[in-house]
Amino acid sequence: MCRWFAYISPSEECLLEDVLITPPHGLAKQVHEHYLPKLFSHTPGEETTGQEITLRNRLFNVDGFGMAWYTCARSDFEKPTTTTTGTTGITAHPRPAVYKNSQPPTNDANFHSICANTATTALFAHIRAATGASSVATINNHPFTFGRHTVMHNGLISDFADVRRAMLPLIAKAEYENVRGTTDSEHLAALYMTNLTRPRSATTAAAAAAAATPTSTSSSKSKSKSKSSPSSDLATAWSQTYPPSEMLSALVDAFKSVIALQQETLGAENVKACSLNVCCTDGEQLVAVRLRNHPTEQPPSLYYSTTAGVTLNRKYPGSAAGAHEQNNTDTDTDTDTDTDATKKAPAEHGRHVIVASEPTTYKPGEWTLIEKNHALLVDARGNVTVEPVHLPLDLMAQAATGKSF
Repeated sequence: MCRWFAYISPSEECLLEDVLITPPHGLAKQVHEHYLPKLFSHTPGEETTGQEITLRNRLFNVDGFGMAWYTCARSDFEKPTTTTTGTTGITAHPRPAVYKNSQPPTNDANFHSICANTATTALFAHIRAATGASSVATINNHPFTFGRHTVMHNGLISDFADVRRAMLPLIAKAEYENVRGTTDSEHLAALYMTNLTRPRSATTAAAAAAAATPTSTSSSKSKSKSKSSPSSDLATAWSQTYPPSEMLSALVDAFKSVIALQQETLGAENVKACSLNVCCTDGEQLVAVRLRNHPTEQPPSLYYSTTAGVTLNRKYPGSAAGAHEQNNTDTDTDTDTDTDATKKAPAEHGRHVIVASEPTTYKPGEWTLIEKNHALLVDARGNVTVEPVHLPLDLMAQAATGKSF
């Protein structure tokens, strides 16, 4: 399975290098290493079963990399809005900048350069293990962006090739045209965005249809009054924020639609479970879901932390190595030469949330495993809630498909 990392904060920037490269178990190292506390033992010196060894080394995430970091730089170059009451300033809102490569990030000089010189309050990063159903290509790398909205996925839609055509009518034209690759994940992201923006899109479509029908005086008036184009309405829908509850609802509705299509296409008794660890953000809010529609099988691992950002930030004291420090003497950090006097107090660090497939620090106390079929929601102030995701029993897969981590 893939691995991903997400960081969001209303005020505290992270340096990409600090969270993705420097840690002894940063995402760049998860290409070939796994660390799953609360699922398997990882204490140095403790016996590890052969099954765990096989599991932790079975998958290599070598099929590409992508990241999206949010910046308000574009707002500095946009024209102020002019209204009847005068000129108003521009409300700066973050937009995602994206970098992708079909190669792993380990030896990517461009990736290392960007990370060493970029800070952000919102970051998505993803390393890919292709399922075989889609090609290894840059366009198939996560994350996927729609305006200011970004989505990434770890897992799979089972038998996607059989349900892909059935999914297309559920995806709005604009969202479908934004799909560049062939993955199940990007199509799921497009369906999510359709659900998230559909109330506005539907209203716009109805208004446009009425305006285009010259059968009445009222229709003619509506047409003359309408000054917005579909493209401008779409830009507005994709640039707006939606409450985390709406984001979650749009995501779960997408899950339900896909599973229902699988049952219609394959027959309920033949449907295999889907692993749907999905994270989405608008640069200010975040929703992450850990889900598998099977009564006993587990979804891939997913953790969150509201404190690890301090450990990962070089401005603050602490080491991400934790109990593994003696085994990571080659870490390219300079924390050993820093004195406490050069560091900020941990209490000065802003509120933040990290959501990741695997903990980035070897400090289990900093991380909480998100339970199966639960969602984590982060609002613009950094408030965190975790709640269950309820799927109807008739959407639970009946065919056994084995474990997936």
